[in-house]
Amino acid sequence: MRSYPLFIALGPATTFAAIIPRILPPASDLPSGWSYSGCYVDSVSTRALNLASYADGAQTVETCIAFCSPKGYSVAGAEFGSECFCGLAIPSQVAEDGCNMAFAGDSSEVCSGPDRLSVYTSGSTVSVNPGPDGWHSLGCYTDSVHARTFTYGAATPGGFDAQTVAVCTSTCGSLGYKLAGVEFSGECFCSNGIENGGVPATDECNMPCKGNLTEFCGGPDRLNVYEVNAPTPPTPSCVPTIETGGRIDNGGFETGGAAPWTFSASYAMGTALHGEAFEGCWAWDFQPYMGTNTPRVAYLISENKVTPNKKHKLTFYLGRRSSATPTGTAKVKVTVGDDYSETFTVCGGSWCGRDGAGGSVWKRHKAEDIEIRPGNPKPVLFTVTWTGTTKNDRSDDVLLDGVLLERD
Repeated sequence: MRSYPLFIALGPATTFAAIIPRILPPASDLPSGWSYSGCYVDSVSTRALNLASYADGAQTVETCIAFCSPKGYSVAGAEFGSECFCGLAIPSQVAEDGCNMAFAGDSSEVCSGPDRLSVYTSGSTVSVNPGPDGWHSLGCYTDSVHARTFTYGAATPGGFDAQTVAVCTSTCGSLGYKLAGVEFSGECFCSNGIENGGVPATDECNMPCKGNLTEFCGGPDRLNVYEVNAPTPPTPSCVPTIETGGRIDNGGFETGGAAPWTFSASYAMGTALHGEAFEGCWAWDFQPYMGTNTPRVAYLISENKVTPNKKHKLTFYLGRRSSATPTGTAKVKVTVGDDYSETFTVCGGSWCGRDGAGGSVWKRHKAEDIEIRPGNPKPVLFTVTWTGTTKNDRSDDVLLDGVLLERD
């Protein structure tokens, strides 16, 4: 048997070309005042526009806007051909691609795609309140229902549905707090410091305030945080200056700060206080956090140390910010190294007996014949502790002024 070569006849050459997807334009014939804002990232688990939504097999940009606009929402987003979402703020993450599906009800216009939003706005979007009078914004912070960044949840006038940034800051300020945070549209929290690992957040503070839809009030586990402005020191008529310091620098805190003292605390704060002094213009203010069970303690230690082998005399003044009787009991322990230790109960009300500036009241204390044994120079330490209930209206603050250390 013969063998023959196998020949395969080929037909005319075929040209193969890449399939180019159809690029659709955004809708242009929009209701008055509305415009296209771009393509944005969305997620089924965390919707970028989450205030209202619906789906329609005949969806168009006009029907989506007609759904959102009467409800007071200034942002409308179309997704996956037939879905419509409403909000008050443009989503935070811009998408570089993926907005390429047509509307189910209008194949000539783009309606985004999976996890993509074609966003349209009316121009009246939500923004971050820069801060009511006397306050300024610190931005968005993380929070957790299990460990609050701000531990005091404040009841505000009108409740959840009337919440605004101004209402929350006013409430926190009236309670003596320096920080206020709004969360989840209608919640208000107060604090004097960032606690429990709260850190700045770059997103998700995207829920409008229930009482003012033009400003943000945090989000789920997110706080829009505000801080009271540092007061501009007035020019008060300060009380007459007495001799202070002696062997200790800045014994009257007239520098407006602590240095060369060093301050530390647990569940308390400390700051130089202007206009409520016993001598001069300034005093040191120890401020306890509100509570009954937490150990509230503050320390102020002088970097100037007492010379050994000498006898000294120490005088100082302890006071309160007003003549009102405090709710808690405060004591101040004064130590000089391990050579001297004495505890003084802080006065309250009429017991103080001496008037200072700004309504403050004071009592003079002294310790004589403090003998320092040979060795290294010893630091002077004031330790303030509070027992019983303390409030955040500043009535339990302890003031220190007029520290004078002299050699006998």
